[in-house]
Amino acid sequence: MEETKIEIAKPSTLKEKDEYTVVAKQLDNLECLPPKIALAYSDFKFIEDSEYYRTFEAVSKTHNETHTVRALNVASSFYKADPSLASTLFVQEFLRLCVAYPQAAFIESFEINGTKIAYAIQHCQPLNHLLEKKFNPKDINIEDLLADVLSDVSFLLTTLKLSSSISIELQNINYIKSTSSFILSDWGKSVKDAKANDGTMSSDGTSEVYTLGTKVLEFHGIPKEEFKELELLKKDYVYNGALDAVLTHIDLPAESRENLKRMLTRDVSSRMKLGELKKERASKKTEVPAISSSKPVSILGNSFNADTKSSTEGLFANLPASRKEAL
Repeated sequence: MEETKIEIAKPSTLKEKDEYTVVAKQLDNLECLPPKIALAYSDFKFIEDSEYYRTFEAVSKTHNETHTVRALNVASSFYKADPSLASTLFVQEFLRLCVAYPQAAFIESFEINGTKIAYAIQHCQPLNHLLEKKFNPKDINIEDLLADVLSDVSFLLTTLKLSSSISIELQNINYIKSTSSFILSDWGKSVKDAKANDGTMSSDGTSEVYTLGTKVLEFHGIPKEEFKELELLKKDYVYNGALDAVLTHIDLPAESRENLKRMLTRDVSSRMKLGELKKERASKKTEVPAISSSKPVSILGNSFNADTKSSTEGLFANLPASRKEAL
């Protein structure tokens, strides 16, 4: 089957030339999309390039809502340097999302057509884009952000063994509003950064925990420059006092401020561990509240305490003697 190509008329005026350039660029960006996903969506809007894929926003013809579409970028330098690695990481990012947040992934959209690979997920936005849109950071659950991103870091370091360290920036922390979840994207940047720094020692996650803490501060309006000044303080007690002062200026629940303080402590042995927050939150969700033995319960018009002998006797106090003997 011969592939259909979209052509546009050549411009004749300056205005038409500018419009032609914009349209041509949009068509060039869409060249990376496989045919089925290109037909399943409309109103494609190019958002940005990552190390090895392109991100679009598009309207699903099936769901009639905006989704995020990602497509492998075979024109990227990362792909050209190692096509197998780029393709593998691209697919693994989608598989990770399917396992961690299955409700956020549209498995039926996943498509491979030659070198073209793409998939769709629930609409998501990186944190830096939210800031550009004047998004209120208070509308995001910081505990979810910390737990989800650190869970991804743990997976990349210990399970996938992706690289010696993991890159964490506002640009690669994506917020999926419909599921209130966060994903760490653009894994290729970690691989690229590790090669550039000739990293040979594997991280235990303590540096990533610290970095994430600084990014949360940045997301809440603390400029990088201010925190760098704080890091220059030599005495630990002065640093801790300054950190407390910074955290009091952020409108966060006390629990979140305490967690950030544990993440940003200079004492590595006291710093929050990878997966620690996720486990704490999971245990809280599974805890069953204890039933008070002293709470009175009314059965058959009798008020009694369920675990006491006197209450049991009270329950059967009004029964005839013959019935009591039967019991």
